[in-house]
Amino acid sequence: LVILERGAQGRPVGNPFALRQAELLGERGDHAAAIAAALPGGVAPPQNAAWLIRFADVARAAGNDAVAEQVFDLLLPLVPASKSDGVLRAAILIAKAEILVRQQRWNEARPLLEIALAANPDDPGTLNYVGYSALERRDNVPQAMQRIEAAWRKDQRNAAITDSLGWAYLVTGDVARAVPLLERAARGEPGSPVINEHLGDALWKSGRQIEARYAWRVAALAAEPGMAARLATKLSDGLTEATLAP
Repeated sequence: LVILERGAQGRPVGNPFALRQAELLGERGDHAAAIAAALPGGVAPPQNAAWLIRFADVARAAGNDAVAEQVFDLLLPLVPASKSDGVLRAAILIAKAEILVRQQRWNEARPLLEIALAANPDDPGTLNYVGYSALERRDNVPQAMQRIEAAWRKDQRNAAITDSLGWAYLVTGDVARAVPLLERAARGEPGSPVINEHLGDALWKSGRQIEARYAWRVAALAAEPGMAARLATKLSDGLTEATLAP
């Protein structure tokens, strides 16, 4: 708390107790009150990296993308573009890119993801996120595939990365290689709606339609509205190019 409360010269940079109160309010689900507590009286957040990281988490949990984006913009200049700070800088860039992707602002997100990858080029999670984000939008698929393959070589036990690779193979038409990878991913995260939808699509394309419908039903148990509507159509009519997962 002392580190958060005072900067390098000992000057106050924020109220750590107010921030902790905001975090607790957010954990209780009272997100509007959490934002108000973090910035009492509408005061701008202090220029302190540790405080801003925590405040960004409060804003993201509240679903307040506009505030979170502003906080990331304040935070980035405080994190040096050096090799030693690459992991943190990449994480901040990806967090901001996630907001832009959610808002359908891919052209703004893409360059941030490239900078994030340059800052942390050997991290399998970063490689996978950057590659899969492009794959979802069918943007430079060969490059996306290379990055996902590199991520998988580094972490073959990761279900999300295994899913990305299996899906990349399906998108590029290699159903035979896609199915076993997606089955493996589903064993690793059996409740994941994304993985199960991918698996169902791959099984359908391989001619295993009964198993495909089972995977889609599992995916539907935890699907968000857009995915749920797509799954309902597939369960009713089967897979078409229009209902293929992103």
